[in-house]
Amino acid sequence: MQLIYLGGLGKTLMRLSKEKDRIEKRDLIVIDNECEECKKYGAKLIKPEEGFEFEEGALVAGGSGSVSSAAFKRIITQYGDKLNYFVVLPFKFEGKRRAENAKEIVRLLKGRRHYIYDNQKLVHTLAPGVGMKEGLEMVVLDYDKFLRKIR
Repeated sequence: MQLIYLGGLGKTLMRLSKEKDRIEKRDLIVIDNECEECKKYGAKLIKPEEGFEFEEGALVAGGSGSVSSAAFKRIITQYGDKLNYFVVLPFKFEGKRRAENAKEIVRLLKGRRHYIYDNQKLVHTLAPGVGMKEGLEMVVLDYDKFLRKIR
């Protein structure tokens, strides 16, 4: 199964999953402008403006930043129900643009195989003083559950 990671958050999901040996090298694709860690993890880098072709059943994962949201919209429009989608919604403090991007992605995903992780729930579930790395581990746990479910 191909795993397609979008933007900065997508690369973080790839790195954290790979460090825990949860994914295979041959399956990795990153859509972003740059990717220093791609070579380390054996991932193929595709620039956002380039064309792409994915296998049916692939998993697309990312957030709502500028690269991720544009790529999500393009991929959902092009592939629709043929792929699986894992979307991480922004924190409230990340601003109006990301919130609007996220709403559009969620709208496009209606009726498709997807999992939406609301980052805002981390604010309510993490103990005071817990770092971002531990918070991201919670996102990765849900990502891994979704990945096992669709494999």
